[in-house]
Amino acid sequence: MPNLESIIITNCIGIAVVILTLVSSVETRRSKTPDTRLLTVMLLMIALSCFMEALSYIVDGKTWSSAQALGMLSNTWLYLSTPTFAAIWCLYVDYRMYQSLNRLKRFRPLLMLTGFIWLTIIGNIFGGYLFIIDEQNFYHRLPLAYVYFAIPFLYVGISIADVYGYKRRHGGLSFFPIWVFVILFMIGCIIQASFYGISVAWCCVALAVAGVYMSLQNQLLYHDPLTGLYNRYYLNYMFSSTAWGRSGTHAGIMLDVDEFKGINDRFGHSVGDLALRDTADILKENIPDNSIAIRYAGDEFIVLMRTGDPEEAEAAARNIQNAVQAFNGQNKRVFQLSLSMGLAFYQAGVTSQDRFLEEMDQLMYKDKQKKYEGGSLSERRRERKQPSSTE
Repeated sequence: MPNLESIIITNCIGIAVVILTLVSSVETRRSKTPDTRLLTVMLLMIALSCFMEALSYIVDGKTWSSAQALGMLSNTWLYLSTPTFAAIWCLYVDYRMYQSLNRLKRFRPLLMLTGFIWLTIIGNIFGGYLFIIDEQNFYHRLPLAYVYFAIPFLYVGISIADVYGYKRRHGGLSFFPIWVFVILFMIGCIIQASFYGISVAWCCVALAVAGVYMSLQNQLLYHDPLTGLYNRYYLNYMFSSTAWGRSGTHAGIMLDVDEFKGINDRFGHSVGDLALRDTADILKENIPDNSIAIRYAGDEFIVLMRTGDPEEAEAAARNIQNAVQAFNGQNKRVFQLSLSMGLAFYQAGVTSQDRFLEEMDQLMYKDKQKKYEGGSLSERRRERKQPSSTE
């Protein structure tokens, strides 16, 4: 016999955790970036699921006129919300790492699978093959439900593979707390699937998401809030604490937004910020998968690539330039973007970080000078820019 009081208290704790997380993340969520929107959706879904979980036990076996309808509604929602939440979690994990909306298109098959699962669960209302509400308004779980319970574990497995795939390619982001979520999620789901009458799954999920959010605040140190790219702190982290800086030969491209001062002077700093965000978006969408884009200083960016092949590195640089031309061809801004580039190679144990950065900077400056001499840049600002250590 389920202990109704403990079930209500457990799910109220889950709702309280969600409220505290929403309150503590209010400033972060005001940015309305894709990851903060996904976080908000997950938290609201957890709160509603905790409420529905408690409601399903409250109406179980009751003889009210609406008890059977409420039992069917609450249990159907719980079956729908589990795979939906797990799918959103996969999107959240991927975007937090790659900062790319374009990459999320890869999850279309997963979302299609989730839509199919929705249809099968809604069909249960008429077919009664996952669970039923009997004539006495008691809930009964059927054998096929256990197949359904395995589906969220598949989704979570995809998110784990996504994180380790990123680490394999980039050698970084060791601070993404995937196991904080996975362990609590699995404990809650396994206990609830194994023992009817114990309601801990959604409370565990609430604690897991809150733990992930708090752990990810460490990432703010490495994150540029304007562009969504990594910053110079992360550049130093890459060299000092990851395999990228300790082994192999790697390519790097330093990029500078041409005539950026002119954009600021002519259109204002808000438009200048927009130009920086557009540049960052171009880099996010067009650099190779084995690369990381960094906002190095003011209007300067760096792309680090896990390749020592000059042809691959030059192809990446051309791809960025082509993307800039395509952006300009859309005529959706009052300005035109132009990037000067310097491509250099870093050999671990041979090239120092300072020498690598200096070589990229010098080659980028030569590229810019060619544009001045060729007349493609109208602004005659030939002095060398010194990157600010605070940006």
